[in-house]
Amino acid sequence: MAVMNRFAYKLDNSAKLAAIAGLATIAFAVYGFYCFNTVSQVKINGPQYHRIAMGHELVADVLPPSEYLVEIYLVAFEMMDADGADLLELILKSRRLKQSFLERNAYWNSVLTDDSLKRALGDAVHSGNEMIETLESSFIPAIQSRNFALSHELLDKTMRRQFREHRERVDAVVRMASASNRRNETSVARMVRDRTLGQVIIGFSLVILLAAGCFGIVCKFEANLKKRVLGMLTGVVPLSRDIRDKIMWN
Repeated sequence: MAVMNRFAYKLDNSAKLAAIAGLATIAFAVYGFYCFNTVSQVKINGPQYHRIAMGHELVADVLPPSEYLVEIYLVAFEMMDADGADLLELILKSRRLKQSFLERNAYWNSVLTDDSLKRALGDAVHSGNEMIETLESSFIPAIQSRNFALSHELLDKTMRRQFREHRERVDAVVRMASASNRRNETSVARMVRDRTLGQVIIGFSLVILLAAGCFGIVCKFEANLKKRVLGMLTGVVPLSRDIRDKIMWN
């Protein structure tokens, strides 16, 4: 610390102000690098984004989605071989799945802003509701009455057709949502790139303004100091023009 103090004491005022400007420039550069690194980590398609997206994709791949009635369709097949308590449990499970289906539909209707995507989801839900209606009003009563011929016909023809239609509608929603996601990711990535470039430009501009300001302060300070020294000297000792010029310009 003492060595630094002696070093700073030996510097003239111009060098001290230049050192302050240099330290401020380095601080701006470190801060800019930190901001750039943070944006790079959390931006769309960045490392943290991919980590979060990977978690969502894993959950989506493991769990059947609520808005796709493949699990209810599977439960209907399981009912064909169930009776007693097992059949009752499957009926209750189908009701829970229906409730989840309706709740998620209500949620997406409230948050979706894309009208075309909302209409596509509505078509998928409508076809799904038709299959649920067949399940509850015809298939389950047939199973409970042990009318396996009717239940098999409903499952193999009516519900199969309804499920295929529902699957087609779901596929359409997936295609539209995927295309919308790609557009949004491209838009956000472009925004991040433009904002990052803007930050770099602003940072360099601030550094240039800081350097210019420090240079102006140094020049003004030296000019005022030379005027004071010249005034003090001329008040004590008469100076020739050559000496005054050397004091003013050196």
